[in-house]
Amino acid sequence: MAKRRGRPTAGTKKPTLQPTQRRTKQESGLQCTNQKVTQHNVHVKNLRELTKNAEIRNTDTLITNNGKNIVEEDSDEDDPMWTLGMNTIRPCGCKGVRTCLSCEQNFQIAKTSLKEQFQQLEAWSYCIQCDLLQPGWDTNQVQKDHENHKKDEGLPLPGILVQEEFLSVDEGAQLIADLDDLPWDISQSGRRKQNFGPKTNFKKRKLRLGSFAGFPRTTEYVQRRFEDVPLLRGFQTIEQCSLEYEPSKGASIDPHVDDCWIWGERVVTVNCLGDSVLTLTPYEVQQQGKYNLDLVASYEDELLAPLLTDDQLATFEGKVLRIPMPNLSLIVLYGPARYQFEHSVLREDVQERRVCVAYREFTPMYINGADIQKGDPVREKSQIFWQIN
Repeated sequence: MAKRRGRPTAGTKKPTLQPTQRRTKQESGLQCTNQKVTQHNVHVKNLRELTKNAEIRNTDTLITNNGKNIVEEDSDEDDPMWTLGMNTIRPCGCKGVRTCLSCEQNFQIAKTSLKEQFQQLEAWSYCIQCDLLQPGWDTNQVQKDHENHKKDEGLPLPGILVQEEFLSVDEGAQLIADLDDLPWDISQSGRRKQNFGPKTNFKKRKLRLGSFAGFPRTTEYVQRRFEDVPLLRGFQTIEQCSLEYEPSKGASIDPHVDDCWIWGERVVTVNCLGDSVLTLTPYEVQQQGKYNLDLVASYEDELLAPLLTDDQLATFEGKVLRIPMPNLSLIVLYGPARYQFEHSVLREDVQERRVCVAYREFTPMYINGADIQKGDPVREKSQIFWQIN
């Protein structure tokens, strides 16, 4: 395997390029890149289209952005094709390790199959009626086999709610029509999104209002209905994000834990169109501070479900958990399922157009803690539901 280089070592001085030098650098970079493109059997037209759509023709060089090195760790910065294809926003919206079918084909990016990896593990699927995990990968089959399930053989995992028929068929159809009346933005991994919420910087833990002005009035009733769900009493939405998954794009979402600095315990999803599956795997700490999980200790006493002990968590080693997400259903992750497992949507589990709306609340620091005043402007805007013209 070729050795990959990370960030420049400390003390390495980066040269400052004058305008004329930048052009020369860019031209030489394109020449080198075109040679690499030939080696990768990727047509030069695709490369030029990438540079055009990613709007990087006027940056300092193909591997810098306004003088700041954007080569990520573990990237091969000697390979311009890697640099251009992986470390810029591609025309499809993907960046870095995130890919869709389009960029995988156009830029010869090999995508590791998460499904194949996960199927090497022991699969358990959540039975909605049992409220327990039962053996099996196929969530539909597990639901059908409910009458044969033995309670003492099921595996409990606190922190999962699946409420079927949260929306009626007519409500789901109207909600999709209303969302499609609004503009969609391209996102990563073949998705599109509509985001209504504040601007957040998870790494720097900075919050600002940005252009947030509230939510579409046509979606107001969904938030109001949360009050009818005991688990969601007192839930105040401060971000609402529509997500679209198209199988033709290979849409998916990679394993992750939702940020723990700004987003609160209850991770809420309303499925508006299409059936799918949420896949959970135990989270293994890879780097200190990832997902801001270190902050959970400061509000752990306020969680709705206590976190699992190390011994309890060991029960899930070598297992992959599958949670059905039926059309028109409500899904809530909280407690252990939210904080101690990464969740993902596999490409293979998107068999039709899927649209869902994700809802987030503040963490306790912004509700009744030291940062309450910082959250006030966002709370004020979150009370507004504006009419679609």
